[in-house]
Amino acid sequence: MVDTVVFIDKGEVKKVYDLRFTVKVPHGMFQEDLARPVIIVEDFETKRPEYEIYTYGEQTVVMPIEKEAKMPEAKLAADTVKRSLSRYVSDGIDVEIVGGRALVYASKKDIPKIIGRGGKRIEKIEGKLGIPIQVLEKTGESREGGEGIGEIYVTKKSLVIKLPEYAGEDVDIYVGGTYLFTATVSKNGEVKISRASEFARIIENALESGESITIE
Repeated sequence: MVDTVVFIDKGEVKKVYDLRFTVKVPHGMFQEDLARPVIIVEDFETKRPEYEIYTYGEQTVVMPIEKEAKMPEAKLAADTVKRSLSRYVSDGIDVEIVGGRALVYASKKDIPKIIGRGGKRIEKIEGKLGIPIQVLEKTGESREGGEGIGEIYVTKKSLVIKLPEYAGEDVDIYVGGTYLFTATVSKNGEVKISRASEFARIIENALESGESITIE
């Protein structure tokens, strides 16, 4: 069975997905008697579910999963998970509720403390809170960019510029007042640049030196 999908566009790897099979109520449905076999398509790096594939009648449905809004219930659940796990960590954790489960981002050294020997600790906490928990390593550091730029953060493979107000638009990016390149902002409001590229190196150097990063 195929469990990894690589999306290639114009000769470049644009996205890598993991496939996970389960039986559940599809995203957006609520009645328990609607549970069925579902293939969950997850982002390879973040493990965040992005699509669900399942049958509905005679049709095969590919359903996008939008990132859940910070509703009071989700925020309460995230805060509860964070309080329950904070006693086991030294570097702090980030928690978000996605697809009915808690994604916990922790430092590499804290992950074994959260999971516990043989996974016993995390299983006990899941049972107590009634929510599945997935523990992931923090892979990037958030930093503020220069004027005109929102949040910029880096992961192992990418430098990401958050520009939600320009979603779907083309923007010109300048460093120190000098034109660098033009990018199309994704529908999620992000410009993602490979860290292996010269553009990413220039932007990271600008962040370190405090040089301005602007858009037009």
